[in-house]
Amino acid sequence: MSPAEAESEAKRLGMEPLASAPDPNDYDPMREPFWTLPMAVAWIAHRTQEAVRNWWDDYRKKFLVWTFREWRVGPDGPVHQGHLLEQRSNATLVRLQMVDARRDQADLMSVSGAIDMLWLAFRDASLEVTGIDEDTGRRVPIPAEHWYDLTWFEENGGDVIHADPRRGRNTARYCDVLVPAEAVRERWPSRSMPELALPELMKPEGAGYMPLYCAAHWIATQGGAVSFDPSDKNVWKPAYEQLLARIASEEIKVVGTRNDKRQPVPGYHFAESDSKDLPKGI
Repeated sequence: MSPAEAESEAKRLGMEPLASAPDPNDYDPMREPFWTLPMAVAWIAHRTQEAVRNWWDDYRKKFLVWTFREWRVGPDGPVHQGHLLEQRSNATLVRLQMVDARRDQADLMSVSGAIDMLWLAFRDASLEVTGIDEDTGRRVPIPAEHWYDLTWFEENGGDVIHADPRRGRNTARYCDVLVPAEAVRERWPSRSMPELALPELMKPEGAGYMPLYCAAHWIATQGGAVSFDPSDKNVWKPAYEQLLARIASEEIKVVGTRNDKRQPVPGYHFAESDSKDLPKGI
């Protein structure tokens, strides 16, 4: 049976859906005094409540999701395949990086960049971090100077912090590391992004010239065939690159104002230009 067939049969029998998800309104990570490492990194990279909640184990363990598995009955028995209902896996930095690698872009920075930023804050004692010392089983503060040696590994489905053997003799090992949530938000505050609206699309028709940004707009929309988020640099960048390349080859002519006079702009000025350093007035 496929998951869809199993859910259909459960509905026919009057049962609740087999796969389930908790109500996100019941889980507010902003009210938690401490965050785990994946929660803190998710905030730094994305700055949203939803991102932090998605990497909160208390929330994740309330899910039941269909997971494809293969298993063997006995050491020499046949291999079976099927879908099982399982809780979502624990949040770890490895899994967070894997999800980030499948994204076209991070909202503000990559997960790897966010981890680096967090480690720098640990090293300069900006954040008071605690962890379970695996030697004593007690929660203890982790000294700032230790973070120069410490790195992260995934072991038994969780994050473990210990030194890389190649980087010194520090033998400390910590698990269940917690970071003060308010301090993380203060160091990396949320950024409210204003909604952007583009002007009406101008078609490159007839005689005369059009503003440079209107030409880039036309390319970015593929001639008005597609729409996109105006704040998405991954759409604007290739559009401007195409435009600048054609201007540099003088396939497209450009004019600009200089000393209050309209005059042609030689294409070679655009040969090594970037969209952020375009000549003014074009």
